[in-house]
Amino acid sequence: MPGARGDEFLSLSNFSKSGNCSGGRNLPYFTSVTAANDKEIVSQGLSRLRVLRALRPRPQRNERVIAAWNGMAISALVDAHSAAAVDSGQKLAGRRYLAAAQKAGHSLLQKLFKQGKLAHAEGSNDAAFLDDYAFVEKALLDLYEADHDQSWLKLALQMNETVFREYVDNARDSFTYAKSNTINGIACGTASGTNDGATDGTVPSGAAAAVVNIVRLAKLRPSDDSTRQLAFAQRVLQSSAKAMQAVPQKYPSMLIALDLLLQKR
Repeated sequence: MPGARGDEFLSLSNFSKSGNCSGGRNLPYFTSVTAANDKEIVSQGLSRLRVLRALRPRPQRNERVIAAWNGMAISALVDAHSAAAVDSGQKLAGRRYLAAAQKAGHSLLQKLFKQGKLAHAEGSNDAAFLDDYAFVEKALLDLYEADHDQSWLKLALQMNETVFREYVDNARDSFTYAKSNTINGIACGTASGTNDGATDGTVPSGAAAAVVNIVRLAKLRPSDDSTRQLAFAQRVLQSSAKAMQAVPQKYPSMLIALDLLLQKR
């Protein structure tokens, strides 16, 4: 796009000689594209950029199916379904979101849940970590509450039993990131250390998700076991209480878990 139209595209896309992001590079973003002529210029400019981009090597893609990430994606789809359900004009979209979540749930279980055990990733011999179990279990509970299919709840209960059997350190009132009988098991329910697992990072805390699951299951299926698990969840939260008070911005998921536990009580 030479000449004036090219200059206008650069202006509309907020390009500059010094770059609009790090390293003197430019990424197009638009703040005021309203006029029909502007929209035409932007469309032509982006088409030209796509042609030029196709000439460069494409970045590598990670195609691994990770249990925890898929669990979070399924929960997001169920949330979208729930949000759309309250808007009469979005009910059809909501049904599509739920159908996509159900399909992803079945696919995840088929690929990663074998003989009652969850794998960390497809095609890997690595055992699942706490966040894999926690976020897949959360997704199953979300699906159950959306479509009331008992099979989701049954599997969520089964995964919860595995978490308590293999990812709990009762002596420290904490969860462990890896299975408790492995050499490199990392405690992640206490407030000690530099990476306690109770804090949110690039993904939410797996320990917090596990606490939320305990509270939700206790509401859905109250029992002696759920009462014992609720007491454990309370101790996990107490172990991080001082840290949550000192730097609450590091513990949003744990604070959500605490709020849910207090509502249960």
